[in-house]
Amino acid sequence: MAVDHLHCFRSTFADDPRDNSVSITLHTHGQYSLLRGAFENSARAVWMLGPSQRLVRVQRRLCMQAAENKNSDRMNALLQQHPRRPLDVRMQQLTDLVIKAGTDPADAKRVLKPATYSEVVWEAGALTPMGSAEAKIVWSSCSSLAHGDIYGTLSILERNIVGTQGRVSHAQITSSPRVLFWATDRTVAMMQRGFELFKERITCHR
Repeated sequence: MAVDHLHCFRSTFADDPRDNSVSITLHTHGQYSLLRGAFENSARAVWMLGPSQRLVRVQRRLCMQAAENKNSDRMNALLQQHPRRPLDVRMQQLTDLVIKAGTDPADAKRVLKPATYSEVVWEAGALTPMGSAEAKIVWSSCSSLAHGDIYGTLSILERNIVGTQGRVSHAQITSSPRVLFWATDRTVAMMQRGFELFKERITCHR
């Protein structure tokens, strides 16, 4: 999913960025939405594959599935459909699996509690040179622009004041090439870390 978002992100600049005759388009908000999708999916891979203990990696994978089960159940309710198996049956299967993997039965419910993206990004950042704080800043910045939040728009994008009237300013808002490059660079770094961990784990999964 991260790679797909980044491919789509690349295609928003021009049909073929290698062609010097075409103009490059920088969007104020949309491209950050794609970067957010690439960054948080990369972070989720790093978060799942990063722990040195195999049991923790298994727990995190099953934790992700627990969230899938609950979200699909909510979707079925909205669609007025019934899942093939009740939620409690599917959750019990995950509980059995996580215990069989080596989890203390008393901790099963806790480890299957879905993690928030904020938690995932923070912990994944700690497994990369950028660190937790910068990873959280990248994700939060992209998220604020994806949602069109005023604080993100005013603090991240470039502003050119073209006129004022009293305490009201008329500003032209444009994308910041510097910030966009920074967010892209960190997104690619997180994705590369995910691929590195994947290669490590398939070589030695213990």
